[in-house]
Amino acid sequence: MTRIGTIITGLLPLLSLSFSTAVISQDHAEEEHEEVVRLSQDEIRDFGIEIAEAGPGELHTYISLPGEIVVNADRMGHVTPRVSGVVTQVRKNVGDLVVQGEVLAVLESPGMADAKVAYLTAKTDVALAEADVELARSGLQVWESDRKVASSAVEVVASNLELDRSNQKVATASLDIAEESLARQQVVHDNTAQLLKDLHEGASYDGMVAVLEGKPIGESRSRLLGAYSALTAATAAHKREQTLYDKRISSEAEFLEARKELETAQSEFDAVYEGIAFQNRLVLIQQRQAVAQARQAVHAAEQEILDAQQKVKASQQSLKAAVQALQAAAQTVSGSEQKLDVARSAFHVAEQRLHILGLTNDDIAQIQFEHENNPELVRYVMRAPFNGTVIDKHVALGETLTEDSDPYEIADLSTVWINLTVYQKDLPYVDVGQPVLVSIGRDVPDAEGTISWVSPIVREDTRTALARVVLPNTNGRWRPGLFITGQVAVSSVTVPILVPTGAIHRVEDRVSVFVQDEDGFEPHPVTIGRTSETHVEIVSGLLPGQRYVFRGGFTLKAELEKGAFGGGHGH
Repeated sequence: MTRIGTIITGLLPLLSLSFSTAVISQDHAEEEHEEVVRLSQDEIRDFGIEIAEAGPGELHTYISLPGEIVVNADRMGHVTPRVSGVVTQVRKNVGDLVVQGEVLAVLESPGMADAKVAYLTAKTDVALAEADVELARSGLQVWESDRKVASSAVEVVASNLELDRSNQKVATASLDIAEESLARQQVVHDNTAQLLKDLHEGASYDGMVAVLEGKPIGESRSRLLGAYSALTAATAAHKREQTLYDKRISSEAEFLEARKELETAQSEFDAVYEGIAFQNRLVLIQQRQAVAQARQAVHAAEQEILDAQQKVKASQQSLKAAVQALQAAAQTVSGSEQKLDVARSAFHVAEQRLHILGLTNDDIAQIQFEHENNPELVRYVMRAPFNGTVIDKHVALGETLTEDSDPYEIADLSTVWINLTVYQKDLPYVDVGQPVLVSIGRDVPDAEGTISWVSPIVREDTRTALARVVLPNTNGRWRPGLFITGQVAVSSVTVPILVPTGAIHRVEDRVSVFVQDEDGFEPHPVTIGRTSETHVEIVSGLLPGQRYVFRGGFTLKAELEKGAFGGGHGH
């Protein structure tokens, strides 16, 4: 096998190193001898010997397909300027590693300056529009306060109007009562005046009682009539005593007593007469004054109602004006908010344009600072879109680049595509998900992958299809452009014992596998069955669970051969 020979060739320099002495013991009773290689753990690690347990596995049947390593097109990009400009700096060349966001080149671009100025202008417009909105909202709050004050004033004057109306009703009622009292007092006055007149004219007591029967006079009736009755009685007694005295029937003393009683009765009557006459006139005058005052109160109440109605009207007009001003302020706020929305939209468009031109959020945040400290806004930076390697470059200092230029090509070579050429005869056996062993040649270990895509069409010129394997390339050994061979596993069968082909060695003309036990590493002759490019079926000579060397067995074989030719070695 070609690969086995390659591995042996690679191990020959190692065989010249100083190994620990292998102990070879022979059974003198038999012609055959037991061969064991004993190594320390450090030696096992240094020699790269790897051990596995024997067990079942999938034995694959392979077909060999030619192929080529190409760049992973999903991780490759052309970095172009998004605005025209003149190159002032070139920082990266072909083969340079770049990280995402790293500067590739710097341009001076009037278009970038226009975009930045538009952004700054839009930002200023937004700030002004926000200030206008805040001012309009403050005005709206002021007018809302005025409206509340005007509304409260309307409520107050309306309450005062209702109070004035209540007062007017009270005053009117008082006037009615006063007028009614006046009318009643007028009757009493007239009746009393008639009584006084009759008494003054000397009417008889019984005649006056008959005339005044049923007419309202009040307490003056009893007082006047009582005093008049007493006066009439005293007068009659005086006349009788005068007659008796003149006839010398009664004494002078009795006559004088009668005169005295008459004078007393006359004085009392005059006093009552004058008092009632005065009181009668006074009560009527007071009642008339009360009516006049009541009428004035009614007039004042009516005037207060008129004043209150004027105040209500004025306050309602003030409220209406405040509401209209409030509505105007609300419209101003709405208009300011609409202008703010327009300004924000324009700002968003300007910001998005900068993003389209390749600026990051941090770059945009620095525009204001750059404008204040460096008026030059023409600087445009080309950055790496992702981590990768510069694989092509067409840019020089002083060159004018346009949006159609293609100055840089970057590829992420951490993975590569293995494009396998699938011939028409092999197409039925190749499908997505199949394992593939990829070989590139000497000194590069084979790699295992899986078919991720098979082209749905066949090229007309070659009648071949394309199968793709995405292969990790962390160490950079798989270089795009190199040709490879892919071994595609097209079928598989489960076998009881399966080992890699590198675990099979020919020791003393016997096909053997090195098995590890408590004594060391011993070659066990085995019988092999079905084979593939990578694995071998063990029919006998190796039991499941036994620990065998699947990598590094050539070192053990060389140690055995060195011990055999040297006549035996010991540690």
